[in-house]
Parts: sequence; structure tokens; C-alpha cells
Amino acid sequence: MSIPFINKYAQTQIADFVQQSFTLKAESERLLNVAKRAVESPLSKMKTQVWLT
Repeated sequence: MSIPFINKYAQTQIADFVQQSFTLKAESERLLNVAKRAVESPLSKMKTQVWLT
């Protein structure tokens, strides 16, 4: 069984897609944390107000 040859252009494209996937994954994790904070902060304030009333 031999390893198939992939031309340089395809290799470069694959490498670019892999790098882009890591970049996008990091960005999605960052945005998820931003969204969590945006939801948790008002909820925390609501809990505090409920305890004070």
C-alpha cells in the first residue's frame, strides 16, 4: 500500500483550512464566553434584587 501524492497546492489549501479551523474555534469559544457573561450578569443582578425585596 502506497501513500498517495498530494500536490503542493492541495497541501497548502489543507494547511490553510486547518489553521483557519483553529482560529475559528478560538473565536467561537471567546464569543460563547461573551454571551455567557451577557446572560449571567443580568441574572445575578435579578437574584440580588429578589433577595433585597
